[in-house]
Amino acid sequence: MVATNGTHSTSIPWSRVYRYFDPKLRLYFRRRVAAPEVDDLMQEIWRRAVLKIGSLESSRAAWTWLSTVGVNLLRDQGRARATDARRREAFARSCEESVVEDEVLERLFEDPFEGRVDGAVFRERLAALTDEDRRLLHLFAVEERSHEEIAVILNLASAAASRQRLRRIRQVLRGE
Repeated sequence: MVATNGTHSTSIPWSRVYRYFDPKLRLYFRRRVAAPEVDDLMQEIWRRAVLKIGSLESSRAAWTWLSTVGVNLLRDQGRARATDARRREAFARSCEESVVEDEVLERLFEDPFEGRVDGAVFRERLAALTDEDRRLLHLFAVEERSHEEIAVILNLASAAASRQRLRRIRQVLRGE
């Protein structure tokens, strides 16, 4: 592999660089991250090294350069995790704020089964639903979300899974 350095090019034997630095980098980063993450980190370091070899000014600076790439990757991952955690927390708060109350669903489904199910029985069946089933029912009936949106919000496999769960919820409410 050939790397350019300003006005001249330098031949860097990647096999030697890899054999020499990979164990040292693994040891260095193993002290900073969990063992399962080290392999992914190392793969990304070497991927970026191959893509950015032109920015390596001297083969003597390879350790500093590679370790800096790894440290920057860890910083990026930390920022991404923090952002993801904030998003999950905000979503959890929004779910808690919109916890479905039985009274809301009762009013929404006033005589939902045209007199076939007694109101008290309906309330009992509604109370027997899990929080996640109530959330799905709320998203569908109150917020009028599509099954595709519900699948994304509730982290279901597909819109078909949302339709199937709604069908099961209706069966429970009907007493089938």
